[in-house]
Amino acid sequence: MAHENIKEEQWLPALDEVDIKRIGDWYVDSLRGSFVESLMTVEDEAALEFNFIGQCLILCFDTLTPPNYGNFESGAIDVFIDGKLSKTLYQRNSANEITIISEDEKKDHHIRLVHRIVDSNCGCRIQGFRILTSPCGDLSFVVSGEHNFSMTDVRAILKRDNKTIRNCLIRNWLTGQCALAGLPPGQNYSLEIIASGWNTLYEKNIQIKLNEETVLSPINLTRSHDATLGAFKFPCMGHPIFKLSEGNFRMRFKAHDSKIKEVKLIRHVGPAKISRICKFQEDVDRSGVFQGLDVDAMYLLCEGSVEIPNDIPIGLYDIEITLANKANAKRKLFSRKCVNIVNEFPVDPVFMTYGHMDVWGQGPSEYILKLIELANIVAPDMVLVSNSCNPAYVSGAMNELDVPFAINFGNHQSLGKEKWFGESIGAIDIGSNLSVINYGHTWDRDLSEVKQVLDDRSDVACKIIHTFEYGAPVKEILDAHDISLFHDAHGPGPKVISLGKTPTIRVGKVDNKSFRIIRFKNGKPNSYTYENHESAPIPFPRNELPPIRIEFDEPNDGSQTKISTKVINELNENIPNARIAFILKHGEYSADNGEIENQVVSDDKQYVVVTVRLNLPANSVETIAIS
Repeated sequence: MAHENIKEEQWLPALDEVDIKRIGDWYVDSLRGSFVESLMTVEDEAALEFNFIGQCLILCFDTLTPPNYGNFESGAIDVFIDGKLSKTLYQRNSANEITIISEDEKKDHHIRLVHRIVDSNCGCRIQGFRILTSPCGDLSFVVSGEHNFSMTDVRAILKRDNKTIRNCLIRNWLTGQCALAGLPPGQNYSLEIIASGWNTLYEKNIQIKLNEETVLSPINLTRSHDATLGAFKFPCMGHPIFKLSEGNFRMRFKAHDSKIKEVKLIRHVGPAKISRICKFQEDVDRSGVFQGLDVDAMYLLCEGSVEIPNDIPIGLYDIEITLANKANAKRKLFSRKCVNIVNEFPVDPVFMTYGHMDVWGQGPSEYILKLIELANIVAPDMVLVSNSCNPAYVSGAMNELDVPFAINFGNHQSLGKEKWFGESIGAIDIGSNLSVINYGHTWDRDLSEVKQVLDDRSDVACKIIHTFEYGAPVKEILDAHDISLFHDAHGPGPKVISLGKTPTIRVGKVDNKSFRIIRFKNGKPNSYTYENHESAPIPFPRNELPPIRIEFDEPNDGSQTKISTKVINELNENIPNARIAFILKHGEYSADNGEIENQVVSDDKQYVVVTVRLNLPANSVETIAIS
């Protein structure tokens, strides 16, 4: 249980075999993607017994098993205090924390918890117990939100007079119930609720009363930075396009019966907004005729060509379309992280890859945010994300990535991925000599669609298949289409192996706490393991800092005219051409290390984004000062 130690508090983990006696079959388990271990049972009459001295005893459940990972815990738990049945709990409708005992003075007690199977419902998952020797009160609330079907857990940060009292993952995803139990009584508490992909919520002026439960009004989280779900067919998040400035690209979206008033390419770097208005030429007038059928025009898609202005800075952009209906009421459509403007297409591309990270909720998404922090520094040409899970949390994390990416979902996927990330089969063309085919299905199905995508790129010299599962037919797919790299994150066999006559290099996922940097040379994968090992990825334990990271000496928020930083590389390999973005007040700047790639002024002329490139030697700390 991740929480701040409170004065006069003892944490008794359920895994403690010295102070806690186990009766029956209990086993240590952790949810996939979590580094927190719990004690679990599905056996009828399995029990835990222990003694304690204190005023308050709090039972701490682990998160219910998410629906895409199996059955949730649904058994009953009888709580006996000094031999007498005190209450019966059901984890499936309880908050993560429950006060078992709350008294005015310290007392000795014997506790016995007994798991029972009720109508074939079984299972409980316990992290441990908090024992307090001081007076306390509880705080409870219900959290729901937009796209509530995708919301599992949230992070709650409780402060009092700006001091953190609790910082933990909570929420019963079946009921939305949350609780922070065993809190010191008092006023001036504030609560912060964080969930990746949702806007953070703040509650202030909370009072905790002695031996009482403070119940907040229900909390509803709104989505942040979402694309207009289902509005864009292409380009869209996870299916980006690569373009030079002064070029153009195609897009298709749902305009209904509205007129297109404005099309923008827009990106944000901290508080700095950088955008350009683009010319848009619609293919045909939406007359209400679609594929030969008379239909209501409001259901028609709009398709056309976008002209990229020649003064647009390089970078990864959103599309923003302003529409107006017949009453001239305006609304906006967004497609996020989908247009990558480059000065030139890569000759020897670099990819960062990871997969099967089990992002089912807030805890795993926080690990992905650390990977994204690292990726923004490494600045590969593209990030390949394989076999992802919950698109609502994943999209929130990926919105922080300033590198184009392809993503697919696999055997633990939540429903609705298409709303955020589009079709399961597609191709990303990076110039005329490199294509990434994103394939989000198993290989035991009709392959005509992916074959057509490959046939359309028969003249492309370097082709990559990015998929969630191993098993593509070697002759029919890999050899027939000269596939250079096959990247996946699920399936048997050697994780690095040469396949077929091409040959195709398979590079697969080893575990959910590592990543790879894949470098190409002359159209072939040249480097794809760590320290020249035959198959090892780059290790990155989930509870550690990113091995490549930035430490700023001043806030990098546009408030400074001078700023300095340390760029840390703890890996045993060089990272060439790393990228650091500085946000400063409007002005002209120079750097004492590396090379300034560009200086881009924000739309409102208040900020300038200074991008510096430099090489990071293995096991090094580089400093950069901007002034």
